[in-house]
Amino acid sequence: NYKLYGKNIYVIVNCGFLEPKHNHIAIDMLKNWCTKNYGSFMGAISIGAGEVLGAKNTNALYKLICKGQTKSLCKFGEDINKRKTRYRAATLSKVVSIKTYCICANINWDKKMIKNNVKQEP
Repeated sequence: NYKLYGKNIYVIVNCGFLEPKHNHIAIDMLKNWCTKNYGSFMGAISIGAGEVLGAKNTNALYKLICKGQTKSLCKFGEDINKRKTRYRAATLSKVVSIKTYCICANINWDKKMIKNNVKQEP
């Protein structure tokens, strides 16, 4: 058993879905873990479509559309430095529709499958 006495815990949760609401169960699990181990759960940022954020340095379009995510992460970092309790959500939904996101995601996944020599089953 690991005890977190006196430790402030901040959480970053990422999912591949556009909507960050899908991260709430993971955040609740980590809150519970902190409680059981005597830690202070101080907050979380819930990131939707985080793989776009991870690829922003290699794709100019991704860099442009994930400015909001980047800004939210920076603000969350400031919250941590100030020891503020904070919950934030970051997503692309304000600049990208679900349909557009799904089309782009499928194109990207197909490229990754080809790159990694993965074949779809018939």
